[in-house]
Amino acid sequence: MRLIYFLCSMSLHKIGLMKCLIIPFLCLSVLCAQAVNSSASVELLKSVEGYYSKKSIQIDFNYAWKASEGKEFIEKGSFFFTDTWYKLILPEQDIYFDGSSQWTYFKDRKEVQITQSSLDESAFHPLKFARLYKSKSFKSRVVQDEKGIAIVELVPADRDQEYHKVVLSILKNQKQIRKVEVYYKNGDRYRIELLKHTPTKKLHITDFQLNTDGLPGVHVEDLR
Repeated sequence: MRLIYFLCSMSLHKIGLMKCLIIPFLCLSVLCAQAVNSSASVELLKSVEGYYSKKSIQIDFNYAWKASEGKEFIEKGSFFFTDTWYKLILPEQDIYFDGSSQWTYFKDRKEVQITQSSLDESAFHPLKFARLYKSKSFKSRVVQDEKGIAIVELVPADRDQEYHKVVLSILKNQKQIRKVEVYYKNGDRYRIELLKHTPTKKLHITDFQLNTDGLPGVHVEDLR
């Protein structure tokens, strides 16, 4: 939870929209109440989990954040992964994760922080969304299913959460997530649109480890 405090204390200018992306999904991993999922939503999410578990993929996406009173901020990014290894490329930050260590490169500050991490603490990974049915902290249901697109709504069992629902749009035939939306109780909301899935060649662990020697003049802080 220290990371949540750290991110909240930094300005939007410094970390871009990543603070809005990271905080909700740290919260998703610490819910303790239990809820019952519908069988249809579980089977759908299992199929998505199976698709993302077996491939090396590049995903190009748009990320949008809108406060209840204010304009919408939008960033574009790319996400590369093999199983739980990943790298996330954004205008202001790059994040590399090799299954145990995470490198966060703050481009404007010319600083790299290296920390111990896990998939549960990751800022973004489609497997994290697909595996929400395993958390037993949501009640999920399919609220729409037409023209090859299913909408899964996940409501937290803990009513004290800052948000009141997560909505996943899923391309059923492709078994891919098309869009993620999180709605906050205060009217804020954010949206991730997964624009393009591109299978890649088999990626290796070194593809998910940032070579800081190739970044002259960058300060490296190893917090492991």
